[in-house]
Amino acid sequence: MNKHTEGPWRVGRSGDGVEIVSDEMPSGVAELATVHSSAEYAGTLPAEANARLMAAAPQLLEALVAARENVTDEWLSLEQYGRLINHIDAAISAAGGE
Repeated sequence: MNKHTEGPWRVGRSGDGVEIVSDEMPSGVAELATVHSSAEYAGTLPAEANARLMAAAPQLLEALVAARENVTDEWLSLEQYGRLINHIDAAISAAGGE
């Protein structure tokens, strides 16, 4: 899996939009991305909500990896289990750049 900037990430403010930042960099705070608001998407793609979702990415990936390692088919039908595992694997692969 590709190595990403370690979390936690948080949402910060920028002049042009909302930033996703990490405080865990050796040099201090690092801007990872800026989410811009656009009049074209006003009300449909709020920049702050998108930034919060992106900032949660390290936690979401960690949760998916834990789920993948611990989920069993004991409480699901075989078909449901297969769909769930495929969904989790696809998300983990996408996050890893595969």
